[in-house]
Amino acid sequence: MSSGLDEDLNCAVCCETYEETKYKPVLLPQCGHSFCCPCLLQLEVTETKFLCPTCRTPHLGHSVSKMPINYALLSISKKMLIQEQKDDFFKLSKHIKQQLKEEQESLSQRLNAIATEIMDLYEQSKILKEFINEVEENEKIARKSQDVLTLKSSLCNITHILTKFNEVTKDMSESAQSFQSTITQHIGKSDTSWPLCRIVPGCINAWPKVPWKDFMNHLPSAQLLLSPENPTVFFDLAVGEISLGRIEIQLWGHMSRAQHFLALCLGTLGPTYKDSSFDRVEKGHNRNRYLIGGYYNTNNGTTSAQGMMEDLEWGGKYDLPTRKGLVAGWSFEAPGLEATFGIVCGETFKDSLFCPFGEVSSGMNLLDNISLRECVTDVKITDCGLITLVNMV
Repeated sequence: MSSGLDEDLNCAVCCETYEETKYKPVLLPQCGHSFCCPCLLQLEVTETKFLCPTCRTPHLGHSVSKMPINYALLSISKKMLIQEQKDDFFKLSKHIKQQLKEEQESLSQRLNAIATEIMDLYEQSKILKEFINEVEENEKIARKSQDVLTLKSSLCNITHILTKFNEVTKDMSESAQSFQSTITQHIGKSDTSWPLCRIVPGCINAWPKVPWKDFMNHLPSAQLLLSPENPTVFFDLAVGEISLGRIEIQLWGHMSRAQHFLALCLGTLGPTYKDSSFDRVEKGHNRNRYLIGGYYNTNNGTTSAQGMMEDLEWGGKYDLPTRKGLVAGWSFEAPGLEATFGIVCGETFKDSLFCPFGEVSSGMNLLDNISLRECVTDVKITDCGLITLVNMV
């Protein structure tokens, strides 16, 4: 804003900025100059016939209280004041947001290090489990054996296992020291960006059905560090050994049905969409195509679409017009089908969905092609999980 305009918005006598309460700009009829009302009232008290402070034109007739307000000048002043306040607000908000982002980045880096360590510990635990199985197998052989050579062989085997175990424990110790060093570095480096794309696995073997209000208590701690507003999940798809690619779905996190879908992607409540297949393609009344899935594998070798949570939304105010890429519930309120979902594919026509809870954000062309196949049951979800980024805002 030019300095000349700034001066025009201030009273030339007292230098106060014009505003609509105390310092209203009053227009002098004889010369057209404007000054704030308090200054002109002061001049009027001093002398009845006062001179314009700028051009010295004498003013007679109306009292200051009856002179016109310069509303054009007042409007410009008000707009400038609002703009200045906006500038101050956004300057402060930018500073605060930058601090929050730096803290979020630091937390995400620490989370990345912790998640990496957890994965390493999980792999080491698997190795130890294999060692235990090998020792137990040799114990079975030794119990039944009546042969000296066989016993010597078993003894040699478990001695070799002990050697391998010592090597693994050494690696574990080095890994723990490295982990502690990494955490220390992360805490001290808030200006380094580490992109993170980590699958957060579920860890609960039981398959309970929980009320929506208690669901957050069952989430992995890593998931709770994410924004609940729009979590993004992925499906890796394949036919046999042939990888088809990945799709990503952004969920509407405020909906319990979206959190239910998220739990089935992570295995948080037991079952998971991993290794499940699409079930069919349905055509709506208006020729819309819907790719249907959601039948997960159970522990007894069958499939199920039983819901894991209660009070999932359906119909009414949750109905939305159909559009390509929407992901919606497909249970039609049948309790045994609450895990099923439908994805809108192909060209869309006027229709409505009972309860959309997310939308495909990547891989729509792949889904279109799958929905055109004669059979979709051979398309398997080989992996699924949650996508996170340390620079997510």
